[in-house]
Amino acid sequence: MNQQQGERLRRWINQAHDGTRRLLGIPKRLVDHPVLRPRVQRTLAALGDTVFPPGGAIPYSGTDVEIAQYVIDYLHKVPRQEGELFTLVILLYEYVLPKMMAKGWTFSSMPESKRIELLEALHETPIFPLRFLNISLRMFLSFAYLSDERVLDELGFFKRYAYEADKRNLNIRFWPLREEVVEAKDVETNTSTEVEEAVAEEPSTEKDIAAEPAAVDVDAPAPTELGAVAQES
Repeated sequence: MNQQQGERLRRWINQAHDGTRRLLGIPKRLVDHPVLRPRVQRTLAALGDTVFPPGGAIPYSGTDVEIAQYVIDYLHKVPRQEGELFTLVILLYEYVLPKMMAKGWTFSSMPESKRIELLEALHETPIFPLRFLNISLRMFLSFAYLSDERVLDELGFFKRYAYEADKRNLNIRFWPLREEVVEAKDVETNTSTEVEEAVAEEPSTEKDIAAEPAAVDVDAPAPTELGAVAQES
């Protein structure tokens, strides 16, 4: 099978998948399915509060920073195949891993102590794919947690790097882009030029002020006329 035939087959599979999905009324993404969405939200909320519980060194928990909503928004932005795979990973944490590690029935229904035990067991398991999956998920939850500027404020980030930021969509950079540096230099140069021109227009010394001719009032009477008027009165 050459490359052209492979592209044709892939296109046919995608069209068949989309047609079947529309025929059965299945949403385009699994996370939008009315049955799966609340389960995904519940699992993400439990994971967020387990990794970032309330009452820690940072006073905001996973629920406070809306980790579940952040992840769901992310699943709508990535390509559909990647979003579907990540959704299946979340459901794996909810229904499969608790039974596999003999910790409970579903992750969201387990007490916090059992959830912590499950995550620690996955972190130390000799099965590398599970260990790698657990580390990757915890890293992604950390990204979602750090996307809230209240958390960054508690970490002292804005004391070192000051910039305007949206609360749910931070664009963190540790140094300005080259275009911004050039623009800042242009603004500074224009400002200094305007100041120099303004200073040059103003009289700089008392000699310049004295050299300027005094304003003459045409309607004012001459001194001799003022004296004559004073004698008559």
